Amino acid sequence: MIDGNGRQFLQLILATTGLTFTTHFPRAKAAKIIAQSEIKLPSLALGGSPIIITILLAYLAEQSQIKNLVETVDFRLWKTHDQLRADAVSGKLQVSATPTSLAANLYQKQVPIKLLNVLVWGVLNIWSAQNIRSFDDLRNKTLLIAFRGGLPSQLFFYLAKENGLNPEKDLKIQYTTDFA
Repeated sequence: MIDGNGRQFLQLILATTGLTFTTHFPRAKAAKIIAQSEIKLPSLALGGSPIIITILLAYLAEQSQIKNLVETVDFRLWKTHDQLRADAVSGKLQVSATPTSLAANLYQKQVPIKLLNVLVWGVLNIWSAQNIRSFDDLRNKTLLIAFRGGLPSQLFFYLAKENGLNPEKDLKIQYTTDFA
């Protein structure tokens, strides 16, 4: 029987996928728990954005020993945050890889979610082939910004204004689809 906290659940997932990052929960222990488990979940819905961390969930759904614990494993890949939000709010989703800002937004809207782990990789960077050293160097430049209305765009606009730019007038903004 599997019981315990979110960390134990995450360790079990990592161990069953072969991606053990801890010595405290080796694959042999995961195999023993799975073999002894008398409980089998009817279904498990996994999904995420097309980002690197979602590969772990896809592997979990397709290749891992989790199928010994769950009758039906469903994996979904979302193209927009709106799709992810809809599945989270409707209860169709049980485990997801999602930006923390989206999780915080859902939590504030009383969606019953719990965070198992938080990874900080950062999409809050400005990348350029040109020599950009200040916000003023961005004046009259074209910028591609993902997650329109999301944390990255809101934070960028705030910082641009704080550094003397009017984003609507001083910059040429092109929004990309959520996961460009």
